[in-house]
Amino acid sequence: MYIAKETYRKTILPDVLKQEWQNPDRLYTTIIQSLKDGFTADVVDAAKQLQLIDANVERGAVTLGVVYLQNKRLDDAEGVLNGFVRQHGENGIILTNLAKVYSFRGDTARADTTLWHALEVDPNQENALLWFAAQRS
Repeated sequence: MYIAKETYRKTILPDVLKQEWQNPDRLYTTIIQSLKDGFTADVVDAAKQLQLIDANVERGAVTLGVVYLQNKRLDDAEGVLNGFVRQHGENGIILTNLAKVYSFRGDTARADTTLWHALEVDPNQENALLWFAAQRS
């Protein structure tokens, strides 16, 4: 059955999010799929909820940070990611996403420095490593 994207966004997605509201794993999956489908503005509240209920605090913070980033809410993204670092310490994935915030702002020097530090903290991040290599080629 074919459902128009706008119909899905308005009528089905809100019900799906409501059903998954208290289940972090399923809520995360729905948020990520919604981002892939272009429903970035529709999952802000869901990402906030995920951050509140997810026992995987890194996943909750990264997801909310990415949702804010994709909605061009750079200050909010930076706040979430820096808040994680203050509360839980440095983490490579968090720092990589923080580098993305700086890159979106056009602060290339700070993005590069933060990306390099993210790789120092966790050199096994494929996305960060590929981004770093792409900048050098």
